[in-house]
Amino acid sequence: MALEETVLDGENMTNLLKANWDISCASYRKLPIGTANCFTVNDGSNTYFLKEYQSYIEDCDIIREENILEKLKNYEIPSTDFIETVSREKMVKYKGHRFVLQKYMSGQSYGYNDFPEEMLPQMAVMLAKIHIALKDMGINRPYPLEDGVDNEERSASRKRVDN
Repeated sequence: MALEETVLDGENMTNLLKANWDISCASYRKLPIGTANCFTVNDGSNTYFLKEYQSYIEDCDIIREENILEKLKNYEIPSTDFIETVSREKMVKYKGHRFVLQKYMSGQSYGYNDFPEEMLPQMAVMLAKIHIALKDMGINRPYPLEDGVDNEERSASRKRVDN
């Protein structure tokens, strides 16, 4: 369940996608997953995943997420890519929230406690692969230093407010 209300409506969604990714939104659907606002977007021939982060999420958090996705792909763990905007950016700031557009990965999503029990062995193997892939990124720390931003600088940046 999303932690904050979306700042988008149909018109804003259409304008955001067209202005930043040159995608014409034929349809979209809000997904009931995650703590961010998540949407599938269709342009008539392709499906995308639009993620609207909570207002307190900073650029460095999104950069870290992108680095994690890339690392997982290097270990052949299914993950997606951020799609660059027309101005070659990875994220867009709009009404105090950050947005990324990703390639949509179809498949079944499960909540923390609603997955089939027979999947536990597969999940254990995948979890082990993820831990191995991310072990050198310091993911077990609340704010990994991999992106070059120390905790003091990060704390100060979290106190700033976007315009």
